[in-house]
Order: sequence, then C-alpha cells, then structure tokens
Amino acid sequence: MMIKNRGWIRRPFRGDGEAWPAFTSGFPGALERSALKAAGVLIPALIWEFLSRAGFLDPQFFPSFLQALGGIVGAAEVGLLPGSLIISLWRAMIGLFTASAFAIPLGLLIGRDTSGLGDCFNPLFRLLAQVNPFTLAPIFILVFGIGEGAKAGIVAWVCFWPVFFNTLEGARGVEAALVKTARGMGAPGRMLFFTVLLPGAAASIFGGLKLGLEMSFFVLIATEMIGASSGIGWLVQASYWNLRFSWMYGAMILAIALGFCMNRYLSRLYDKVFFWRDEPAPRQRPEEQVNRDPPEMRTRPVLLRKPFARKDAIGAALLLLLILLAGFWQIRETQKEWRQFGKEGHTASGIGIFDD
Repeated sequence: MMIKNRGWIRRPFRGDGEAWPAFTSGFPGALERSALKAAGVLIPALIWEFLSRAGFLDPQFFPSFLQALGGIVGAAEVGLLPGSLIISLWRAMIGLFTASAFAIPLGLLIGRDTSGLGDCFNPLFRLLAQVNPFTLAPIFILVFGIGEGAKAGIVAWVCFWPVFFNTLEGARGVEAALVKTARGMGAPGRMLFFTVLLPGAAASIFGGLKLGLEMSFFVLIATEMIGASSGIGWLVQASYWNLRFSWMYGAMILAIALGFCMNRYLSRLYDKVFFWRDEPAPRQRPEEQVNRDPPEMRTRPVLLRKPFARKDAIGAALLLLLILLAGFWQIRETQKEWRQFGKEGHTASGIGIFDD
C-alpha cells in the first residue's frame, strides 16, 4: 500500500481490531509510562510529607513538602525568586556559550588531524578534564576578578570538556569518503568545515551541549553557594543561614525543576533536528499471532516525529535572547540594590528581607 504522506508509517493491529501500542508485549503503553514517571515524583513527595507531618522529621529543620512549595511562593512574593532564576540561567548560558566557542572548533580541528597531534595531547586533555573546577577558583578570580567573570569561567571550564570530547568523537566519526570527495572537488577549508565536518558531527556535538548544560547547573549552584550575592545557589545558602528552611527547600526543588525543564527542551530540539535517526527496534509479537490478524486490519497510520522547522529555530533564538537580555538587566539591578542595601540597610526587591 502506497503511503501518500511521508510523515506516516504503518503499525500492526491486534486481532480484535484495536491498535497495538508503540511498544508491544513486555512494555507499557504511553499512558502507563507517563503514569509511572509521575508516580516516581509523587511517591517521594508523599513520603516526605508523611514523615514530616508524622513527626519522624523535625518540622523546624525539615518542613513538609507542601511547606517547601509555600516557600517558593514566599520567596517569589518578596521578589527574590524571579531574579535568582534569571541570573542562574544567564550564568549557565554564558558559561556554555563560552565553552562551545572554543570546544567545537578545537574538537573538529583535532578530530580531523592526521599528523598525530590529537593522540599526542589526548592524555593531557583527559587529565585536565579530571581537575576539580573549584581548585581553579583562585586562578579564575586572579584573572577575571571577583565578579561574574570568575563564575562564568568556572562554568565554562566544566562545560568545555563534554562538548570538546563529543565534538572530537563526532569529527572522527565522519566518513573519510565524504571528506575525500569534498577535497577532490576543490572545496576550500571553510566550505569543508561548514558543509561536511560540522553537519557530520552535529548529532555528537548536540549531545555534548546537552551534557554540558546539565553539568553547568550542578557546578553553578555550588559556585553561587560559595561566593555569590545572587542566583539560586545564593538563595539556598542565604535561606539556610537565616533559618528560612522552607525557602531553602523550595529553592532546591525549583533548581531541580529548572534543570529538568531545560533538559526536556533540549531533548525535544534534538528529536526535531535529528528526526531521521534510528530508534531502538520494539519487541514484536510472535509470528503466529500476527498471521491470525486479517490482512486489512494489520496496519494503521502513526505520525512520526516532526522535523525541525523555521518556527522552532525562531522560538529557540527568541528564548536565548530573552534569557541573555533579562540576565544582563537583572545583574545590573541586583548590583544597584546591593549598593543601596549597603547605604540604607534595605532594598526594594527583598534583599535584606532576611533581617525581618
């Protein structure tokens, strides 16, 4: 049977006329998988709520889950939470962009090098990747000073290595025949880079960016807890020192949710950009069961993943631009308010609210 729409494929029916799920015997359906994922979040939250309310946890230091959610509302009402979120996102984006600007070209260059230079420096790269970023904090402070530069440098150091190694492996995975063909047709180095190497390694680079973003949130929260005056990590630490434990746990929950949402967004972009990639083959029913189905009832159309469209690119660009502009503005406003706090002891957006 001819498929008129390239975005449709065929999926087998059961003998009773109902469609088999995308993952057949041995795997739950889409609804069951969503329920299991939701249960994996709700069950720990319910246990936390029960232990706190039953007295197994000291409510003064371990408020219930609902009280932690109330802490999110409380921090948002005084104006601390929105600015902290924007600043943390801005720092993560700046660090990731800085790392990618160096890691991607370097990874492509070394990955296609045939002189053995990459193999010579590979042990050094692997050694540097194991260096704890916080041991380099004094160096970043000496180079960039005490401010946003040092924080962005620490985040960029952590993000650099997954992006670099994934780009390196992606460049080495590009078929040599494609490179030889492009060179044989007289393609200059710049054209070879943008038309062969970069598209061939794009899937691996995207995986490195996703991993780098995840790692950036981990190190950023810790960095803000150690030496910062804004951000989610600072809010967690300031809430702890001022005994606002509901705010502290609320900020932790929000940081986890923020990282999860960014991960899911990148996963959706990955699925749209590389919609053609191979999927793991699902389990099939026994052949004798398939043969018992009527021929006219064995298939039905199922919509495939939609490819990356112009509106997706515009949406991603607008989101990044919004984060960058909002981050720049919020950083300046926070610095002004801290200067005001030093003069008057209070600010308009809540800095100094812990003194109440």
